[in-house]
Amino acid sequence: MKKLIIFALVATVGINFSCSESFLEVEPQGAASLTSLSNKSGVNATLIGAYSLLDGVGAGNTGRQSTISNYVFGGITSGDAVKGTDAGDQPEQSFIEQFTWFAENTYFNGKWQHTYDGIARANEAILLSRSAEVKDMTAAEKTQVEAEARFLRGHYHFEGKKMWNMIPYVDEKTYNREDPNSTKVANDKDIWPNIEADFDFAMKNLPATQSQKGRATKWAAMAYLAKAYMFQRKFSLAKPLLEDILNNSGKKLVDYHDNYRNTTNNNAESIFEVQFSVNDGSTGNNGNAGDNLNWPYSATAPGRGCCGFYQPSQNLVNAFKTTAEGLPMIGSDKAGLKDTYNEVDLPNDQGVIASAAFTLDVSAPGIQD
Repeated sequence: MKKLIIFALVATVGINFSCSESFLEVEPQGAASLTSLSNKSGVNATLIGAYSLLDGVGAGNTGRQSTISNYVFGGITSGDAVKGTDAGDQPEQSFIEQFTWFAENTYFNGKWQHTYDGIARANEAILLSRSAEVKDMTAAEKTQVEAEARFLRGHYHFEGKKMWNMIPYVDEKTYNREDPNSTKVANDKDIWPNIEADFDFAMKNLPATQSQKGRATKWAAMAYLAKAYMFQRKFSLAKPLLEDILNNSGKKLVDYHDNYRNTTNNNAESIFEVQFSVNDGSTGNNGNAGDNLNWPYSATAPGRGCCGFYQPSQNLVNAFKTTAEGLPMIGSDKAGLKDTYNEVDLPNDQGVIASAAFTLDVSAPGIQD
């Protein structure tokens, strides 16, 4: 009889507990709610999320496909570099190098995914900054967040424009976080005016300097707007912006090598610089991981030979040749018919082991003592 009574009590308690509605109301774990983000800290975190994709890493399984250097789509498709390494390593790069286009190439898919992930994050920051629920930010602070987000939105659209030309423009009016189909818009117009408008708004609403390195400034937005004009051959519109930067930004040329030293990052020559970090617990993902294959090939590297991607070409070396007067041998003829820089290769030490003696032949055209 005692056993039956105990069982009945347990059953009764179980029934009462399971009938409580609060038992079914469980907040998602590891997901930021709109309520938790509707404050100054949440808005800034959302904006930093948009910044974080500048390095090309973080939009799903992307990295090499969307690295900020664009070396796959720019360097190895030009005469400046070759894919390098072994033929069977990253063969999709070889297809791109040979101008063999396949829609299923993950490098194209990854670049597209990254581009529109960055745009979505920028739009999210804009919408959140405008929310009436965000009560601990001044109007000026909200405007600056929107200006930074529009700078980033312009950047990501610019990346897509360079890749595919006719792409959809997605702004905060089109983007709807509740409707994945909201961004499926037609690519039936030239979006240069939209990109220009984003950079123009950023230029007019950002400060000349920022207390935190890596945040967009007025000068960064101005330079991007000038670059957008240059891509369209609107030189008369780009010139006054570039002159303004030259005369009033305080930026100046530094030693060439300082642009590639860790200790001289964000120097006086840098107008906008993507930030990387190391030893931050991310297992290297924040340390320019998209370019992590681009180092000299070594047969004794850990895990066998690696990696040797993105190797400079002889054409790139020759392009630095100058005449006796110091003028470049790359001529002004658009078709390149008058170029003479490739007629004789500059001598180099390719194939010479490091321990062997090498004497540069200074008699070759373009070699300066």
